[in-house]
Amino acid sequence: MEATRATEVTQPQNAWRPSSDQIASYQENGFLVVRGLFDALQLERFDRAILRRVRMPDCTSNREGVYPHPAKYTVAHEGLLDPGLAEVACSPVILDGAETLLGAPPVLKAFVSYLRTPGSTGSGTHFDYKPFRPVGSSVNWLFAILALTDYTEQIGPLLLSPGSHKCTTMEQRGPITHVTRAGRDDIPPMVDPNLKRGDLVFMHMFCWHKADANHSNQDRWGIYNKYMAADAPPGAGPFLFTDREHDMLDERGRGAMAYHSDRPIGATRLVLEHDGRILLTRQPEAAAWTLPGGHAESMDVRDGWDVGNVIGSLEKHVLEQTGCDLDWMTWVGDYDEADGLCRVYARPIAAPHAAEGTAECAWFSEDELNRGDVPLRIGFERAAIHSWLHEPKRRGIGLSQARAGLK
Repeated sequence: MEATRATEVTQPQNAWRPSSDQIASYQENGFLVVRGLFDALQLERFDRAILRRVRMPDCTSNREGVYPHPAKYTVAHEGLLDPGLAEVACSPVILDGAETLLGAPPVLKAFVSYLRTPGSTGSGTHFDYKPFRPVGSSVNWLFAILALTDYTEQIGPLLLSPGSHKCTTMEQRGPITHVTRAGRDDIPPMVDPNLKRGDLVFMHMFCWHKADANHSNQDRWGIYNKYMAADAPPGAGPFLFTDREHDMLDERGRGAMAYHSDRPIGATRLVLEHDGRILLTRQPEAAAWTLPGGHAESMDVRDGWDVGNVIGSLEKHVLEQTGCDLDWMTWVGDYDEADGLCRVYARPIAAPHAAEGTAECAWFSEDELNRGDVPLRIGFERAAIHSWLHEPKRRGIGLSQARAGLK
């Protein structure tokens, strides 16, 4: 069928963008397979880098043991410290392809390689939009998958469901895009796109897929990066790469790594907004006001990619200080506070909340805050409020792990 056909490319690997037909195919099927973008020497460099990294202590697996013990091995963001893999994050064809298909400049939100040894299990049928995960909670993102082996029936194909991305729907409610997930019974049948070594797959965030187990006598590996549109930040807040990982990249690659820092996320605060007015808090007998919140920690983290979701901490602070019990929030930005970062979220509410917590609470308009009549304790409050009220972003919800049912 048409959806399984890869596109042969003869242009130099630094001069490709999807054609109008390829864009239409991606929009119809939820994925696009392209061949011929990477030469043999490039692929060999990627191979050597991944095989170096799976033997290193920071490589994780889904089973006890070390490589080559049968398992799925994950080379995560630390792989960027290897020049052989940093090259992938700077690839013009990947970045240009992602930009064209996303309709906006791409931002790298996950850099990961998987190696499945003989005897390793596969993954069930799923898609990867996850509002509790920093690398899965944008409402406009895609995978850029580079196959580094032939995905045969024995080694385990990557199965895709053409058109399944249309089964999940999005609805704009005020400033927030809400997602209604499709179920497994709603999607079209899976197909095998017959991926070969060097094939590049762009896959929509809502495309259902499945990775079969490895029944062969050789390893299967590939690169599975995620890119989001620059104007569609993750609802749970972004995963932060390190400054050293950022510095490994060339100018184009650094431009696509928008979120990086060596500073810890030490605090978290909330812009609680009703009809343009913002709830601020202050402790008894204090003069200055600030956004409700406090110390941040990643609560109930089940996966390394969940680090950075501090909504669970913020829910508790907001409930204690204001009496407001919130089921979701959306990320606004990270700001300097003390020796670390403060991760700020926002939540619009339909009616003003009557404070019933431990802190003194009051509602202020943006004009009141900008006039300087209201003393503010930290300094970034106005910037965070302005970002929430005025930046043209496509925002989705962020959930704590507990709200997502993962606790």
